[in-house]
Amino acid sequence: MTFLNSKYFLSIKTFNLIIALSLFLLNSKALSLPQFSRRYNVSCNMCHAGVPRLNAIGYKFRAAGFRMPDEIGKEMKLDFDQLNSVRAELAAYINGTKNKSTDESQTLTQTQFKRVVIHPLTGTFGSHIGTAAELAFPGGDKVEIEQTHIRYAFGNEDLFGSFRVGVFHAFDGFSSADRPIGISRPLIQTSESFRGNTETLFSVAEPSTAGFSVAYLIKNTNLSLSFLNRSGVEVSGDEAELNYQSDESRRLSDLLFTSTSIFDETGPGSALTLYYYHGQSVIPINTNTYITSGSGPTYANNFNRIAVYANYFINERWSLIAGDGLGKDQLPNNGGDLNSSGYFVGAESYISNRSLAGGIRFDEFNGDRDNNESKTNSGTAYINWMPSDQLRLVVELQQLTNGRSVPNSVEQFQMTTDVTFMF
Repeated sequence: MTFLNSKYFLSIKTFNLIIALSLFLLNSKALSLPQFSRRYNVSCNMCHAGVPRLNAIGYKFRAAGFRMPDEIGKEMKLDFDQLNSVRAELAAYINGTKNKSTDESQTLTQTQFKRVVIHPLTGTFGSHIGTAAELAFPGGDKVEIEQTHIRYAFGNEDLFGSFRVGVFHAFDGFSSADRPIGISRPLIQTSESFRGNTETLFSVAEPSTAGFSVAYLIKNTNLSLSFLNRSGVEVSGDEAELNYQSDESRRLSDLLFTSTSIFDETGPGSALTLYYYHGQSVIPINTNTYITSGSGPTYANNFNRIAVYANYFINERWSLIAGDGLGKDQLPNNGGDLNSSGYFVGAESYISNRSLAGGIRFDEFNGDRDNNESKTNSGTAYINWMPSDQLRLVVELQQLTNGRSVPNSVEQFQMTTDVTFMF
């Protein structure tokens, strides 16, 4: 398959325009630091191994309700700019695909505005309360509520806990389980189990849900237990997706447990994370038919997900990352169990005071272990450059082979550039 053609050179010009605009805005005095950096008058690198991935300080800062653990119980009075921030995201793509059954190739290029995200009233109030709000505007009239929750923190620096209620990201991972320094997450976090036209629609990295959680951090081990709303199916555009606000949702019927142990709190943070999710979702028997008609027969899928994530910092600059996960779902009409599995391995480097980071990662995910043709694998390389606290530039190359049966079996090469402005 040949991906290099004249369309690529047009996209390269687009990339150059984005970079030029980024550098222009970087020098603009209108930009300022995000609210947490402004509050403490520090660089983002204080809490991040490489933005957005947290280091040990940042992980504990979030767990304590956006305050340092030794500030729990102390009165906090913050200014407006220490509680609010905005970020804007742009993206450019070069995407080449090849249908493995027809041998047809296609190359697409695109530059797009991704979204504006605002974080109003995100910070601390009083001596124990922390709040978070994250509203995304992807364009048009749509508004995505990714987070609106309140957290009560208690305890002291070495032994503290919290209660959280509202809408939040269900899985607050760390290091190899955290948000990536590249663009794409590992396949075991984003891929869905399937058999034929029945898709489970659930992935570990679903952006948000509603519920209640309790967490306790003992020294460097954080234990978290969450009770989350059951999800139901909805059609959005040309896709079926799970939503905790659907007609089939049930209150606090799912359970998520995580345990994260950090082994070198003074550095970026070598760690081990265990993840277990038990839940039930209402999904279509035939996903394609449901999308086409907007309705159709559904069934309740009782599912389980278990995973382990690990990373090891050889020194402050080099880290090895890995993860392994298993899933079990129910098939409709007493069709038995649907078993899935996946893993990833990789290496990352954090250099230049962690303002420049990069890595490589190999992924494999098997959406149906009883079908040898259901494997998807990918190789990914990425660079994350943050020349200032206002600007982040990420470039990622990914070669992906989707092993789903015809007509969905494809090979894909994608180059993506993300530019994020924060102020």
